[in-house]
Amino acid sequence: MCNAGDERALSPELLSALFRIAQESLTNVERHSQARRATLSVERTGDEVVLRVEDDGVGLSDERPAGFGLIGIRERAHTLGARCVIENRAEGGVRIVVRASVAGSQRDRSESRDAVDSATDARRP
Repeated sequence: MCNAGDERALSPELLSALFRIAQESLTNVERHSQARRATLSVERTGDEVVLRVEDDGVGLSDERPAGFGLIGIRERAHTLGARCVIENRAEGGVRIVVRASVAGSQRDRSESRDAVDSATDARRP
């Protein structure tokens, strides 16, 4: 990860949302997949950060609707303006991929700083 002072650093909001998506994804692996193995990766490429979770379990059932965990993952991704794909892997198991814009993350951070600066200026006599 980047240092907090680094212009390339991700916003706390983006980091928190990606952490929660990763956490829920791994919880789903543990509870439902019967997997022997799961992998998690986070990669930053240019203006995009990609979170990927894969397992070798039983996969998603066409007969059972998505549970609250998967719905929550999609909703969190949506609030980030991120793309989210949840699918069965051809070799078995599930793949979850979330692609989020870093530019939006940095813009949010900049807007937060501007709001704090404005609030501070308004309190000054």
